[in-house]
Amino acid sequence: PRGITAAVLSIGAGVHLDGEAALSLQAAAQQLKSRGVRLILAGVRREDYALLEQYGVTQTLDLDDLSPDLEM
Repeated sequence: PRGITAAVLSIGAGVHLDGEAALSLQAAAQQLKSRGVRLILAGVRREDYALLEQYGVTQTLDLDDLSPDLEM
């Protein structure tokens, strides 16, 4: 939709990321980016970041778009 510039996805407590999830997030981020929309991940824990980095998601998302909480 017109006017949307960002999508925030909370991956905090209770969400378990694995390789398949990381690749899905990367695909979503790429698709959104092609439409001019930033994907912002909130609630990113150290182990989440390590997994995202391992699967190359951190190459697609700006580091500013990875947050340990919803405070941006």
